[in-house]
Amino acid sequence: MIVPAEPLDVLGGKAVPLIELIPPVHQRVYKMGLEHLGVVVGDPFDTFVEAHKPVLTGQQFQGPHSTPDPVYILFEDFTHVKFYRLSLRESVELDAGPFADGFHHVDPWVPQRLVTATGPNPLPR
Repeated sequence: MIVPAEPLDVLGGKAVPLIELIPPVHQRVYKMGLEHLGVVVGDPFDTFVEAHKPVLTGQQFQGPHSTPDPVYILFEDFTHVKFYRLSLRESVELDAGPFADGFHHVDPWVPQRLVTATGPNPLPR
């Protein structure tokens, strides 16, 4: 997660306070360059989900500390729009405490070995 010193000003005054950069685990190339776009709905999350159930593709279960798990719309090119009650930063701080200055690493961290539909080996390039 990248947390700039000052929020980025985009799209005519919309503030972007953080950027989450993760590699696409599906090993696909996404037309947008992103696996998903996340939208924080906030407190009206439950009402939003109820109102938009006909177009929502599913809900992603992210573990016991997710509050609540995001809902999403999946498109044909495997990109998503995901809708959250809390921002990523709020979720992390709720689980692990407030951010302090600088980098924080998880010790001891071992990268997860991904096994996909094509097996444990990387896709041919």
